[in-house]
Amino acid sequence: MMEEEENNKEEFDRRNLFIVLLLYFPTAFIDSIFYYITGTSWGSQLFNLSGLFYPVWEFWGGLVFTIIEIYLVFHYRKKLISWLKANLHNRQSEIKKGNQLEVFISYAFEDLKKFRIPEIADFLENQSRIRKVYYWERDNRSSQTLVEYMEQSILKSDIVLIICSQNSKVSSPVNKEIDFAVVKDKKIIPIFDDIDNVREFIKVHRGVKFSTTHFNVFLKSLISVIKDAI
Repeated sequence: MMEEEENNKEEFDRRNLFIVLLLYFPTAFIDSIFYYITGTSWGSQLFNLSGLFYPVWEFWGGLVFTIIEIYLVFHYRKKLISWLKANLHNRQSEIKKGNQLEVFISYAFEDLKKFRIPEIADFLENQSRIRKVYYWERDNRSSQTLVEYMEQSILKSDIVLIICSQNSKVSSPVNKEIDFAVVKDKKIIPIFDDIDNVREFIKVHRGVKFSTTHFNVFLKSLISVIKDAI
């Protein structure tokens, strides 16, 4: 047990030495640049020394000042790293909140009119938080295959809406899109006319029941689920 503690201490000491050296060289380099530009080191500038001890301080004082700086950075490195990570995370969250979302709709061709895909896309694109909705029948280009479109559009999207029906259950493209969205860890929202048409492994995702007779109610429910998913 004591031997293991000694080994751990030795490893810790080596790591500390490496960190100190790693901090020293860039700090010394910056101090050298400062000396080249101003003709004095940080230490002499800080204490404004002159006279007999000036040449001594010029070298040793600068070195001491550098070591003190390294010690302070090293001593508070954990707090510094935690602070930087917290601020970076908050900044990323703020950026994400400000970004507009992109949405991909996966569906079988036979369900285009039944599930009113163009109307869903138009409604979503009129929401302030949503920039773009991708669906094949509107966006496809002759130079692009269905697989290429699927891969590029899903990768760009934040949300993937899956139209779950009897048609989509047997649709190879839809099943590939579902699998790809799962692999890429996209937020999935099933839209279904019958819960039995939803593939088992995506039932864990909160979905929305489609209703053509209460279409506006369905749209409001859909945008609510999208907001909750982000």
